[in-house]
Amino acid sequence: MSRLSVAVFIFDDVEVLDFAGPFEVFSRTRLTAGVESRRNDETAPFYVFTVAEHAENVTATGGAPQVVPHFDLAHAPPIRRPGRAGRIRHAPTAGACSGA
Repeated sequence: MSRLSVAVFIFDDVEVLDFAGPFEVFSRTRLTAGVESRRNDETAPFYVFTVAEHAENVTATGGAPQVVPHFDLAHAPPIRRPGRAGRIRHAPTAGACSGA
C-alpha cells in the first residue's frame, strides 16, 4: 500500500500537544477497524515523521521532553501539500497549528 507522508515540524519551545496530538492521530489511523489492525502498519494510510530545522534534539515548552527529530530540513522525505488554487506543490515539510 502506498502511504501519504505527513511531516510534523518541531522546534524549540514547541507546545507538546501541538506536535504530539497530530502525530498520534495520523500515526494511529488505520483503514481497517479493530485493535488488531493497529498492531502493524499494513493498513496505515500515512507515513508520519517529525522534522526539525537541524538534526539536533528539540526542547518542548517547559524544558521537557527532549524530542529527537526523525529528519532535519535537508534530509526530510518529500511530501505533497496543497498550494494555491488547489495545485499540489512538492515541499520537504508541512505547517503545524499553534493554537490560540
